Amino acid sequence: LRAEVFRPDWTLPTMTIDEYLDDQRAMGNFLSGGGPEQASQQTPGERAQLDAEEDNLAGDIKKEELRKKAVEWNEFTDSHRKGEGNMMNRG
Repeated sequence: LRAEVFRPDWTLPTMTIDEYLDDQRAMGNFLSGGGPEQASQQTPGERAQLDAEEDNLAGDIKKEELRKKAVEWNEFTDSHRKGEGNMMNRG
């Protein structure tokens, strides 16, 4: 009777976190990567910016490409109002 009265209101865990991760890894539901080694890698945007800052011909070409992309995006946002676009067949 005492065990029934003084039991926790929640379900206690049946396996540890490591056991759960091992099961998920065995089923193929586990993503690896990330962490400090992933954070130290540069993103494509950072890489493009560093290339653009170089003083050689490749850097000038990258800088011009980034400028053209920014101008095209600016023209697009000027010609398309906010909310225009795919209306999901509603009008």
